[in-house]
Amino acid sequence: MPKMDGYEAAKKIRSLNDYYKYVPIIALTAHAGTKAREACYQSGMNDVITKPIRRNILLAAINMWSNTANPKRNEKNDASDDGAGIRKQMIKDDPMNVDIALEEFEDINILLRIVSQFQVTVSKQIQSMEDALKKGKTDLIQKEAHAIKGGASTLEALPLSKTAKALEDVCKKNEAENVGVLLNELKHEFKRLQAYSEKIFSDE
Repeated sequence: MPKMDGYEAAKKIRSLNDYYKYVPIIALTAHAGTKAREACYQSGMNDVITKPIRRNILLAAINMWSNTANPKRNEKNDASDDGAGIRKQMIKDDPMNVDIALEEFEDINILLRIVSQFQVTVSKQIQSMEDALKKGKTDLIQKEAHAIKGGASTLEALPLSKTAKALEDVCKKNEAENVGVLLNELKHEFKRLQAYSEKIFSDE
């Protein structure tokens, strides 16, 4: 958030009046470490869900807290369990775990439409990043890589998400010599995803 982070926002909500002391606050975060979780609880949040956010995990947390009378602050329920309990093992080297993605979206046609839209968007983002690389604008590359990372993770395209994160990280560190290398790796992983999804969904 531009003016305050989630910790500060939670503290401000809790300080408004007695009613807001018991309004459930669930953190959605990419940081799964113990310190990050403790910071969430210390700021007054009730629960923590880590990204990539899964619908069933999010709904379970919402259902639990919306049906809990006067939920106590800092009560550590961890309804999400990081989603580890529902993840399946990816087949080695697959650019996408279709089984897990289908569990999330429940309908093959919906998943196909989302994957198709994602590929159109990423194609444009890659072109934008190539243009930015020529101009030395690593901040724009970082922004696009961050967006690709999240979208790919949601679709269980983990190799692409991992590469996008690596690209985002080198941009943050201003490691200009590695940006071009990782952008090429990103393009490679995206081509793998395109070929894989074309094969998988054409069989449906």
